[in-house]
Amino acid sequence: MNLTKLAPRVQTCIRGYTTYGRLPTIARRPVTLIQSSPKPALHTALPRDSTSLYSSRRAYSTEGGPPRSGGVWSPLFTALFAFGIAATGYGVYELYGTLTMWPQEVRGDLREALKAKYKPDYSMCAAYFQRAWETAKSIPLESFKSQPHLKTSGIAICLGEVLEADNKQSEAYDVYVDALKRIQDAGIKDLSGPEKMRAVSLAYKLGELCDVLEKPKEEQEKWLTFGVETLIQNVLKVIPATNGQGTPQEEADSHNIITELGLPDWVSTVDVAAPFEALGTFYSKAGKLDYAMPLMLQAVSILIPPSPQESTPEDKCRGAQLMTSISEMIVRNKLTRETVQQAEQWAMKGLEVVVTTRKASKEPIGICEVSYAVQLFNMASLRAIGGDINKAKDLFARAANQAKLIGYKSLVDTSNQAIEDLNSRTAAAPQTS
Repeated sequence: MNLTKLAPRVQTCIRGYTTYGRLPTIARRPVTLIQSSPKPALHTALPRDSTSLYSSRRAYSTEGGPPRSGGVWSPLFTALFAFGIAATGYGVYELYGTLTMWPQEVRGDLREALKAKYKPDYSMCAAYFQRAWETAKSIPLESFKSQPHLKTSGIAICLGEVLEADNKQSEAYDVYVDALKRIQDAGIKDLSGPEKMRAVSLAYKLGELCDVLEKPKEEQEKWLTFGVETLIQNVLKVIPATNGQGTPQEEADSHNIITELGLPDWVSTVDVAAPFEALGTFYSKAGKLDYAMPLMLQAVSILIPPSPQESTPEDKCRGAQLMTSISEMIVRNKLTRETVQQAEQWAMKGLEVVVTTRKASKEPIGICEVSYAVQLFNMASLRAIGGDINKAKDLFARAANQAKLIGYKSLVDTSNQAIEDLNSRTAAAPQTS
């Protein structure tokens, strides 16, 4: 798929529909790319909470960061077994002992697959899920009654999750592709809200796995773009992004399916901003900043909507981190006084959001604590680029202190190294003048 042909179509959709009012002026201004200019070392590594639709590793590096719980890569049975077999035995029995919403043809295999999953026995579990998936594709769709694509894709996702846990990402990828194409063939517009969001989740998962498997960029772009366009055309136009994605009965059915199969976080949690962020990151890496910018801005507008709408503290801190990503984009290829000032405005806004959110929270929030350290570091980097050495050193020191408090060792080391570099530069200045 040609990036230059596809990207303007996505950009037009976003500019034509903004969830929460007008985008900032910069969203309508293309970014000039000058490849020969130096790239500032802004820090964009923020571990994502396990409450997102997909793992943080798709957009941010978590190497050296503080430990986090949950996430796409932690199967449900891992969490359950942390409490011991005795504590979960009754719940597991209840889980695979019913399955009454599933057709008789697949019920037995699902029950056996779940038994194997909670042992855990990957090969046996995968074999039963594989047979259930093949059976699900062969029987009439009407056998699944309400929201059939939610149920059939749920089986595929269970199979894919087990394959991933067994380090068979390529096989899992093929299963997810098969599941998504079946939903696409059914016609997205005719599906229920949860089924549409399932399509988005699968597209996003495929985009993530494209990175892991080093698939062609055109293939990754295809999946990520489908996720964004599905949201724009079928979800955001119908209901606010922060509300449920279907009728009460549809949502109840969706919850039951997730509970019975123990689906992973990237399926069970709705994160409407994530697809915009991922496609924006994709275009940013490709150097298409004029396409990346409006996508990032759309994600920010979803995570931090204007009053009177409210968002969670976690979403506010995620939105703040995206503001830092925007500031990094602005100065990436051309460093001028104007671009540095513009980048500082975005970075400062992100820092203000995090500071305000932390003050309003009675208890520390992991993502906000990490974001605060990252925001301080990035603000320090911009001040250093702008020549305000003393302020930069002060901000680096504050970033190191915050990072130390939360156990973010790599950021502590990077901040301290930045201070040493600035001290060396200052000491050498009189000798070279």
